[in-house]
Amino acid sequence: MIAGFGRLFIIFTNTTSLSSMRQCAMIPWNVLQIWAEPLSAMVLLIISVDRLSSLVCPLKYRKYGRHFQVCQVSIAMVIVASLVLPSWIHSWGEVALEHSPMCWYVETASGIAPEFNTIFFVIRIVCSSASVVVYAIVWTISRRYFSERMTKNSNSAQYLKIQRRLTVTMGIWGIFTLILYVLPVIITSITNSLHLEVLNEFATLLLTFTSNINPVVDLTVLLWRQPDINGAVAKIVPFVKMFRRNSVADKSLKQGK
Repeated sequence: MIAGFGRLFIIFTNTTSLSSMRQCAMIPWNVLQIWAEPLSAMVLLIISVDRLSSLVCPLKYRKYGRHFQVCQVSIAMVIVASLVLPSWIHSWGEVALEHSPMCWYVETASGIAPEFNTIFFVIRIVCSSASVVVYAIVWTISRRYFSERMTKNSNSAQYLKIQRRLTVTMGIWGIFTLILYVLPVIITSITNSLHLEVLNEFATLLLTFTSNINPVVDLTVLLWRQPDINGAVAKIVPFVKMFRRNSVADKSLKQGK
């Protein structure tokens, strides 16, 4: 959205002078996107690993789940920072005026050096694809796990129901991510290697559109499928109450009263 407003401003002001890599690196939408693109793929993998850990070590996950999640996010941030900061340092020395005033990121990566762009692209492909693979493993073992645990330990049945629902939600999330993110990234990579301008432009537009709506779709699925998360978000964003339904956790609390 920020990129859209910024580029519209450039168009309306009829700015035609070329920009340097240093200028493009400091453009607000590139500053955000250079962080957001690798992190968005890493988050998908983090979610799948988080679901897997909840099945493999349920007791430890229930006790130390938040610490584990903070640790995962911190590692992802450190990895991205270790790439972004050197990229900015490299871009600061590039002052040749050879880039579009729009400072496109997806099409030419004008805000970062080519070698860093390749690394970020590999991270996006590997992490997003790995998240789908890990979730397939989670889905395979979760069916048997939940059926066994819920019959053997009725005290944990309520907690396991919540975890099972969240696992299914993440599966739906993964399907949309595969369609809206992973496949467009792969298609863009193939068209770039073919050096066909028409296909490359179409693939770039497709990736730009789908990668922007993917977070919205994922958030909608999460709020619709998880009333407990919906309720927590509704306390901060009141209009989300339109999606709200009674969750399993809410019902159990009411019964306890």
